[in-house]
Amino acid sequence: MSNIKNAEKSKPKTGSTALQEQASLAAIYYAYKKGATLNDEKVTKNASKASKKAQLELDIALKEIYPAMKPAWYDTFISQAQTLCGFKLCKHTIGSTTNAYDYGWYDGSPKGIPSSDQTSLLPDIWDLMGPKVWDLFGGKGQKDSWNTADVFLVKKGKDKDIKKRVEVMYDEFIHKCCTEPGVFVGTVNTLLTQFVHSGDLLPISLKMKTSGTTMSIKETNMHEWKGSDQIEIIKSKFIKDPFMFMNVLEREKKISFGGGPSKMDGGNSLQYFADFKVGDYNTKYLIEYRLSGDLMKGEVKDIKLTNKGEDKRATAQTGTVPVDKLKEMIDEFSGKPDEEDIPDKNKTLNTSSYITTWTSYLREVMTDNRIKKTMGKLNITIGDINENYNNDYEGYIKKLFEIDEMCIDNPDLAAKKLNTKIGKFPQKIRLKLRQLRVLKAMANAKTKGRLDEYVVHMYYLAAKQNISNADLNGPFLKLS
Repeated sequence: MSNIKNAEKSKPKTGSTALQEQASLAAIYYAYKKGATLNDEKVTKNASKASKKAQLELDIALKEIYPAMKPAWYDTFISQAQTLCGFKLCKHTIGSTTNAYDYGWYDGSPKGIPSSDQTSLLPDIWDLMGPKVWDLFGGKGQKDSWNTADVFLVKKGKDKDIKKRVEVMYDEFIHKCCTEPGVFVGTVNTLLTQFVHSGDLLPISLKMKTSGTTMSIKETNMHEWKGSDQIEIIKSKFIKDPFMFMNVLEREKKISFGGGPSKMDGGNSLQYFADFKVGDYNTKYLIEYRLSGDLMKGEVKDIKLTNKGEDKRATAQTGTVPVDKLKEMIDEFSGKPDEEDIPDKNKTLNTSSYITTWTSYLREVMTDNRIKKTMGKLNITIGDINENYNNDYEGYIKKLFEIDEMCIDNPDLAAKKLNTKIGKFPQKIRLKLRQLRVLKAMANAKTKGRLDEYVVHMYYLAAKQNISNADLNGPFLKLS
């Protein structure tokens, strides 16, 4: 079984993210335990003094927990609590009180919540799983690769019961039987799913509210398999066909790729918008293949429907495709390893071998009609270079790789000649080559009748959702 380490999150959260998550949990706590009005006009109109007082106490608590809180975050915290109160598994009348739950934050003891109302169930379960399981996910610090929940609620009195049942499973599967650890994880996930369905355990992944939208909850990794180990893929399509720019020009005072000089004109990334239906879920998303350090990452955002009925990309990203999984997908569908014929940023591309290879590859991708796409123009307009290469693929590649060599060998002189900052242009060139492989991979996937699979897998890999029973991601509720 391959390692499924998620490089995004490996350390306990600190800074603003940690404060935001604790503030979210505090809002939920005050809604359920204290009966805060959550600024609901109908509730506030007829609310008791205790509920109004609870709301004031919540407002003060949020400021104490998150001193740098801006209005958009306050709106997020209140909206999250409102949405959770309306959810079927933990339905609660706003303005009333309940002592039904304990409250937990994965990364420690949450501020604003008495110790008597706290639980550490999820980190305790992760700790119980032990080294054999941790190794599947890249180490003990990679809990998010198993379950991306940030906070969680547990019914009073259920904490010890759930933990005990996991302990028994560990003893039977790992200690006594030496079972494949993946089987143990899958069984634990099934058990936890049952507790989520019953409302005894509510693991919650938090996202910032996108302005002009209504928040919702999505049950994740809780599919019914209908006798098959695969989720039924019903349909998928591009809402906006893949697009990127080969144009070289100055953007934000640096040499770059893009459709125009401003930030709004599109830049170095390759993007597409997709719509797919899997099981009971209809999902719209945007993926952006962009530079991350010296390499390429696939960053996914949900597309939300605004209150005006318009599509809008979410403020917070859904997730990033783990780098190793991204490479595997591109390798499988493009037919070549992700990094083949792409040297290190300090080694020039300006050789006859690389020129021949990438001229051919660029021609093949740009003339391939298997999928609709936009790639801009083969223009290089920077410094004293002002060339439109049209269909002269070799001429474009030669000039691009010549600039690459100049930027590597003599960056100061290159900056003077091109009359702009070099920045990370050698890395951007290598990013562009990797993006060509992505386009080739998608075209090949269509030919093989597997484009649906490619589109859906990219989303689920980023969202840490299951594709098959062999995947090991645990159940959670995405509040976004």
